[in-house]
Amino acid sequence: MIIRLMNNHTANTPFSSKWVDVAPEMKGRNEKVVSLQISWSGIAGPMTGHLMLIGSNDQSNAGYRKMYRINSSNNFDDSELIVIRQVFKYFKIEYIPVGIISGQISAHLYYK
Repeated sequence: MIIRLMNNHTANTPFSSKWVDVAPEMKGRNEKVVSLQISWSGIAGPMTGHLMLIGSNDQSNAGYRKMYRINSSNNFDDSELIVIRQVFKYFKIEYIPVGIISGQISAHLYYK
């Protein structure tokens, strides 16, 4: 199952997702987040934007932070594919454009 956290989000606008449960209890299913794919296209302006992956066990305190830089006009041939290991219960993403003036950015979760 694929969940779209951000789908063709306007790249000059900040974004913060809700907290995502890494291994939710879904009725009749036993699935967990396996990976997060981040892609962008048409980025213009300074290539200084970034996307932050934040992990937490309580949705209040960040116990893990990893920054991914938006440093090219597109990355469709080399998108960020992040394997999610179950070392935290929840995570969210935050996108900060830092001068980017146009383009699209997407972040999709894969559950298995």
